[in-house]
Amino acid sequence: MNAHSWPTDSLLLSMRTYYSINFIAAAAHEASSAARIEAAYDGFDADKALLHKGAVAASIFMSIAAVEAYINEFFSDCADAHTPHLAGLGRHAIDRLARAWTSAAVVEKASILEKYQLACLLVDKEPMDLGAPAAQDLAIGIEIRNALMHFKPQSVDLPMDGTPGTLEGSWRRIGLKLKSRPPLKPSPYASQGMPEFPHRMLAHECAERTFNGAQSFLQAYANHLGLTAPPFLHIFSVSKTR
Repeated sequence: MNAHSWPTDSLLLSMRTYYSINFIAAAAHEASSAARIEAAYDGFDADKALLHKGAVAASIFMSIAAVEAYINEFFSDCADAHTPHLAGLGRHAIDRLARAWTSAAVVEKASILEKYQLACLLVDKEPMDLGAPAAQDLAIGIEIRNALMHFKPQSVDLPMDGTPGTLEGSWRRIGLKLKSRPPLKPSPYASQGMPEFPHRMLAHECAERTFNGAQSFLQAYANHLGLTAPPFLHIFSVSKTR
């Protein structure tokens, strides 16, 4: 009897994970959770208010995490010569992106939107239009994420005549920016006199707008660079926010 030997020791399974996809799916899920809580609102309930606030914050966190993770994944794919999701980019463009990522620490340390702009410049494209509505919604979402992630409480005096209280720092800045955009449906768990941020405007529509801004920005970036197979190509079509 001849013994059979199998070359299993020589086999290697390689896998590569793109967490931007997970973050997109999670952002949509949490936004839809906030929408369901708001739709079932029948009076203030402290437990439901906490769940609602958590779902809104989680959705915004995940939307911004998706945008931040993707640009890191994009540069890393270039540096590792992993090209399936780089289809549409020329070899020389990929090489420039790779060398910038591995040789210039300032690229990895740049802010989220700066990384996208740097990538555009490295492949001889015009910078992204940060004045476009989607980019503005994304930029406000980044500010909200940062303010919540590094939350610093402040006392707000609420005048009895219904006029808004005086806010400081990021709370005031974010509130003004939210009011400069199309109106958002406020949280049913916040009263009229409470500050726009972080109370009245932290609701489903704010989470949904941040998600939509992230989606539109990522798709615009892929189109701008000519990418035909980014990892998020199909995830948005199956991710529902309500």
